[in-house]
Amino acid sequence: MSETARKPLRKRRWFRLLVVAAVLLLALGAFIHLACDIIIVPPYVRAKQTPVPFVEGQAEGAKLEILDGIPILTLRGSNKQMGRQAGLLLKDQIQALIRDYLNFLFRDPAKRRKAMEKARALEKHMPPECREELLGMSETAGVPYEDLLLANTFMDDYPAFLCSTLTVRGGATAHGRPLMGRNLDFLSLGVLTHYSMLIIYHPEKGNSFASVSWPGTVGVASGMNSHGLAAAMLLSFNGDVTGDGAPSTLTFRMLLQRCKTVEEGIRFLQEKENRIASAFNLSLADAGGEMCVAELAGNHFEIRRPEDDVLICTNDFIAGRYSDTPLDGRFRRMQEIVSRERGKFDVEKIESTMAEVYLPLINMQCMVFAPEDGELYLSIGGIPAAKGRFRKIDLSERFAEATD
Repeated sequence: MSETARKPLRKRRWFRLLVVAAVLLLALGAFIHLACDIIIVPPYVRAKQTPVPFVEGQAEGAKLEILDGIPILTLRGSNKQMGRQAGLLLKDQIQALIRDYLNFLFRDPAKRRKAMEKARALEKHMPPECREELLGMSETAGVPYEDLLLANTFMDDYPAFLCSTLTVRGGATAHGRPLMGRNLDFLSLGVLTHYSMLIIYHPEKGNSFASVSWPGTVGVASGMNSHGLAAAMLLSFNGDVTGDGAPSTLTFRMLLQRCKTVEEGIRFLQEKENRIASAFNLSLADAGGEMCVAELAGNHFEIRRPEDDVLICTNDFIAGRYSDTPLDGRFRRMQEIVSRERGKFDVEKIESTMAEVYLPLINMQCMVFAPEDGELYLSIGGIPAAKGRFRKIDLSERFAEATD
């Protein structure tokens, strides 16, 4: 081929290389923008947000203490009273989360209007106890009720609980007692991870219970009650969302407040008024060693039972009509660990397993529930939490305070 003929070929080759380079640069830019805006730390938060420290105190019969770096809020009384107590002791933190997290998440006016419409629709199915609590909190925290309503319902329309659980009992453990390990992988936006805390509820009616939570929330994403019933919610990617039903975290909170065992919890979830609006897995375990994963959506209700004393859960439905769903990498990794460590699981082994399957950048809470012993092992305050320091909290001792 002559030199004259080669020149156009070289030009076309260079042009293609330039196009590929431009596409790669655009893709990299889009990824960085997404990471900054949604997953890691958005520029707005990095520049303007400074965490508001928790301060120990007491108000109207409630107490906020800091135990080895973990803020623990103990509430008691009617729902209105508990809401007022939380507002008084967490006023600065609630206002900071509304300003730096919720308002940033819904900074687009059209997006916020749509989210508020969904929140109002969910409010119609909200347990009245939770509404009373939010109203009481609004009074003392100086935050509009509408903001608190949105903060407690947006999870039903926002795919953010990208979590994992491993629940074991009997022959799968080193001691025969049930354990539930739980990674909470949730969008922090550089803000939420600084405000993780433990809230102990002593309501007038029902069970005392503990929730690993944040200021301003009254629902439960991870918790255990005074009878040793533990619960952890996980988003399902492949479930259908109807939008017509109860708010998920508030429903799961009422499950812990009203139920004592896994079987009672299943019956609670089957009741029409407790069918949730979104698609979630709910891992349950109790002090008697019963355990299940409830796959919950408007048009799907299946109960998965343990196999060889083990239950694994991530972010898909895999029972009933979803039984052909491929297992994701975290699920398969936990299967591998279980096959190797069966019969050896204790708290430390569960912690190390959670450290192998967390999602980078968003793993803000990690915990192990020991239902029979009434204990919680909790790592919060940094990302990844699964590789942080776990602190033992004797929940049974704190639940006993309800009768003091």
